[in-house]
Amino acid sequence: MSNGTIPMGNAEKARWISRLAEDFTVVSEVGFKDQGRSADMTPAEWIEAIRSDFAAGAAIVTTEARESGRSGLCTSDGRPRHDVLDDVLATGVDVDRMLFEAPTKELQVWFLQRLGTAANLGNVAAADVIGLETLRLGLRSDTLRTGR
Repeated sequence: MSNGTIPMGNAEKARWISRLAEDFTVVSEVGFKDQGRSADMTPAEWIEAIRSDFAAGAAIVTTEARESGRSGLCTSDGRPRHDVLDDVLATGVDVDRMLFEAPTKELQVWFLQRLGTAANLGNVAAADVIGLETLRLGLRSDTLRTGR
């Protein structure tokens, strides 16, 4: 369940999550595919949207990053929004119930270094899965020295 593409407020999205969670496992998504809308979303708005989705019954909340890695939880030049992740983590959110889109190697490394090797990463191209797993195992230079 996402309101990142279609016009729907968080309250309406939460109502749909709640309704669907009665019969289905709901995976929601926070953030926007549109880079401008994502850039305007404050860390407090991210936190409120994540909390709202969980409270409504979402089993997993996904953070948008788009296939390009240049929207959602990322800046227009592909850098992760440290401020958002830091503030989200400070809330004590259960990261095991979060799925972080990480379509680029740089994002994958960043999330693994920040969240640990068991981080739930999504939006990873099939051709990149083996490379991601070698990062998780600490078999690539990006994660070799981190003990992961």
